[in-house]
Amino acid sequence: MKEKQWQELFKMLTEDKVKYSDVSIRQLCERLGIHHTTFYYHFEDKEMLLKNGVELLLKDYFKIDRDERFTKPFSSSDIFYQGSDLLTLIEGQRYDDACSNLISKWSKDLMTRDAEVFIKENDFESREGLTARQLVETIFTISDWNETANKTVEELDTIYSDYTKMIIK
Repeated sequence: MKEKQWQELFKMLTEDKVKYSDVSIRQLCERLGIHHTTFYYHFEDKEMLLKNGVELLLKDYFKIDRDERFTKPFSSSDIFYQGSDLLTLIEGQRYDDACSNLISKWSKDLMTRDAEVFIKENDFESREGLTARQLVETIFTISDWNETANKTVEELDTIYSDYTKMIIK
């Protein structure tokens, strides 16, 4: 049932172009033909349903070699996003700041935990999670900057490497 709930929300957000902010639990339950108590049995609210879905969509990203993800993050992301349902979701909700912000927040959280493992595996110096957050924020900052810079993924990986060479040695 959890998967059906996610699939229906995903369809609403991507195919039907309903803004996440406009989706109600009642509306979702009506489309699924379930009582709202069934929804709440599985999820606390629609935010937790979206979070669960985003984590599912990111599974393939975390299958990419960790060293690749943190030494060539833009090439890795480019491979992941080709045909990705996460990209479909992001594009479908680009005009809904609430959805976009949640996806970014959860992606950063997962990537930061992953970066902490990367740092430990490579014996890089770390300051109580700060280094992991710095790596991830650098990826997101460069990505945001690139919306107007229009660099290739290879150029972005080089820029990232230049900015993080004091951390990743």
